[in-house]
Amino acid sequence: MNIGFLVITFGDNFLENCIQSIRKFYELPIYVIDNNINENININNLEKYNQVFYSKNTINSFELGAIWHACKVFPHVDKFVILHNSMMIIEKLPFNIEDIHFMSFWKTVAADYSPVIFWVKDKLKFNNNIDIEYDKMWFSVTGCCCIIDTIYLKKLIELGYDKLYGIKKNEAVSTEILFGYLITNILNIANNSLFECTLDDNVSGRVDYKYIKKFASGQGYGGSCKQIDLSQVEIFDKIFKIKLTNHSDLNECYIKLINEIDKDENIDIQQFLLNSIDTDIAELIYPDKNFSVISSIRHTLSTKFFFPTYYETEKNLILTHKKKLFQ
Repeated sequence: MNIGFLVITFGDNFLENCIQSIRKFYELPIYVIDNNINENININNLEKYNQVFYSKNTINSFELGAIWHACKVFPHVDKFVILHNSMMIIEKLPFNIEDIHFMSFWKTVAADYSPVIFWVKDKLKFNNNIDIEYDKMWFSVTGCCCIIDTIYLKKLIELGYDKLYGIKKNEAVSTEILFGYLITNILNIANNSLFECTLDDNVSGRVDYKYIKKFASGQGYGGSCKQIDLSQVEIFDKIFKIKLTNHSDLNECYIKLINEIDKDENIDIQQFLLNSIDTDIAELIYPDKNFSVISSIRHTLSTKFFFPTYYETEKNLILTHKKKLFQ
């Protein structure tokens, strides 16, 4: 079996750090896909690490596009261990890689990123004529980082899913959710993960890193967000009249506002918030404040749209003060 590490990079920043960390524990081939199409990496600097193979992507299609590209240019590989250049191996993985057919490293429930699922839904419908399954939760593949048999990737390519990838920085998260959907709902593979925590738990320091560490970021360049000043949107006038006794208590502000907005009589406001979701996720500006609560309510409404059962459970936890959105 031909097993190799696949390192997705954007130029050579941190690349040698990543390769060096792999070489401390593994002598497997390392395949590098470079999404930076404007500059060339000096591959001669990598030859000293032995069995390092390089290919430049045709476009910056971020993580998922790089995976499709790798599967096509290195067709002899049977299994990829997929990392970013901004990650490093800090301990040998606690299993034989050969025994794993699919395993994500980190994952989150798709509802944690509900607003981007509109992008996923539109992509699946436009490119593959697939209607997303509603009220059926799945997990992301964080960063598209995982161990995966390439037979699964080749099956998805055969079905035309290689047309799905991000072309903007803010679509990269969407592809993590999309990749999880393809694994679970198209290939019918259980999305088991190496870590019980999320990557954010590690990055924030809430949970210590083990086996794999992310030490930087940098998969391409971000874009600007469209801003919408809600004080200029007439239908929000009644929302602005709600008396918020303590603006600093965002959880209480959220409860007061969601109780009003999530009413049948305010379906126009709900629809406006959902319609403000696009690939350049709009930043909603509340009068006198950059009011993150409104963005959180838009997230909640997105969850209601795709996962109504999960939404009811989460909303009840928040309204009864058993869960806090804001710490």
